Amino acid sequence: MASEKRNFGPVVTSLQNAVAKRLVKLLVLVEEDQDLWHQDLIDRLSLPPTTDVIVVSPDVFRKISGLETTEGRQVLAEIGLPEQCDLRTSKRIIVLDRIQDPGNLGTLLRTAAGLGWDAALLLDGCSDPFNEKAIRAARGAQWRLGVCYGDTALLKEEAAAAGKGSSLLLPLLLFCALPGRCF
Repeated sequence: MASEKRNFGPVVTSLQNAVAKRLVKLLVLVEEDQDLWHQDLIDRLSLPPTTDVIVVSPDVFRKISGLETTEGRQVLAEIGLPEQCDLRTSKRIIVLDRIQDPGNLGTLLRTAAGLGWDAALLLDGCSDPFNEKAIRAARGAQWRLGVCYGDTALLKEEAAAAGKGSSLLLPLLLFCALPGRCF
């Protein structure tokens, strides 16, 4: 398919620019002074000629990407958030309480998804599971697990609703001062 010539607007240099504020909805983002790799990408993926290509300054690029160093090229796509899960239909739920570090939260979500868990209940005080660091650490587990939000009252209510014949696994924290001496 022959590519059509695209016109590129002025370089975006400020995060206050309306274009920079909506960049999460764009498809291809290119740092100023980079080669035209994006044209090849658009052609190979058979994207429509209306695909937006925005050129931004290195400072704006770093802010949008969330990385200190970049290769100057990034593809962005708008992805819908998953629907909130239904705790009553989920069989195996990981309950996370006050996990404030987004990287740790993402790692726990990725591990739960890898172990075949159905959902994650994030109690008050947890980091945003859709924070850029959480998404990076989870490797997209947020879209494989159902993610629910609640507090300890909701947890008690759901545990009571599960009724007899169900089990609730709670973590047992062991504090080890010396090897072999946990309490």
